[in-house]
Amino acid sequence: MLVTSQMIIDPSAKRRQKVATFLTHLLCITIIFVLPEVLLNLGRTHTTALNTLALYSKSLVYVIVFYLNFYVIIDRTLMSGRRNLLKFIVYNALLVVVAAIVMYVMWRYMGPESNLPPRGRPSGGGLGGPRPQPGQAINIAHAASFLLRDLVILILTIALSVALRLSQHWVLIDRQKQEALTTQREQELKSLKSQLNPHFMFNTLNTIYALISISPDKAQTAVHELSQLLRYVLYENPRTVPLQRELDFVANYLNLIRLRLSGRMPVEVTLNVGDSGECQIAPLIFINIIENIFKHGNTGEPDRGVTINISAKEGVVVCHTHNFHSHGVPTKENRPHGIGMTNLQRRLDLIYGDRASLEIKDDGEEYDLRLTIQLDPPATLP
Repeated sequence: MLVTSQMIIDPSAKRRQKVATFLTHLLCITIIFVLPEVLLNLGRTHTTALNTLALYSKSLVYVIVFYLNFYVIIDRTLMSGRRNLLKFIVYNALLVVVAAIVMYVMWRYMGPESNLPPRGRPSGGGLGGPRPQPGQAINIAHAASFLLRDLVILILTIALSVALRLSQHWVLIDRQKQEALTTQREQELKSLKSQLNPHFMFNTLNTIYALISISPDKAQTAVHELSQLLRYVLYENPRTVPLQRELDFVANYLNLIRLRLSGRMPVEVTLNVGDSGECQIAPLIFINIIENIFKHGNTGEPDRGVTINISAKEGVVVCHTHNFHSHGVPTKENRPHGIGMTNLQRRLDLIYGDRASLEIKDDGEEYDLRLTIQLDPPATLP
């Protein structure tokens, strides 16, 4: 039975993931923005506890700006139903102004460079008005440079939060698309198999029906064979099975066919798993091919038999079949390209993609098919 890929997330695992994300972001902020400040503070010769408090308080401002963007502003502007870049810029401009004012106050009254000139008009006027003293000019330039640096760091903090939040959003969208695609493929495979099982069932019942009037003993044997086949089809129906198990199923089905034919048509069968018996293959992958052989093959001329050869080597399985058309040149009614082969081609595309190839040669009298599949390695059970 196919199981859809809908994810069931453990609440505790979800909480752990959120904590891990939070700590990862905090580590990035610390390395990029806080660590240089700490190293700069260590290089100073005269620092006080108040200076250190100012340093870590300013680092806290960076963290607040980052997470306000990451969890609030970006979601309500850039990722909302109506993406509003202007609103994002306005919100962040106000946030930067408030953060700059807070950091300036901390730098002015708590930092090591807290000796800015007092308010008022300094002495020493002239034609151009009062001029600042050389020491005062240096302090003003120093304050301006620190403020400019803090503004740049604030902008970089916002850019980092945008990059991380959008990348997380894109990864989530891509994951959802992949899950939706996987679910769609599995549902389609399930639909194809639901079409396959009745098709196989009707053909087998027709075989047993024909045997009842010919040989009751053979019909009884056929019912036993059918029970084995139905157990495989209906109850033992995983995603993949060992190649040996699939070929055992094919052999059981061919036993039913031989009972119906009673030797009226030569059937040459070779089933050889080689060194790939434990390699995994999709179940019921060969049954459409074999059904078509006996449905459309020539069953009335003993010199025109059927050849079935399924062999594997080094993880590659090849199914080669050959038969003649039952009524000479095939018509629309008897041409072997019905729902069975359509389902087979679709299943191959969905399950194996480029790892499977199906080649059919049909000249109007002979029908030759070659299916090649690169098998999955043996399943590793926990």
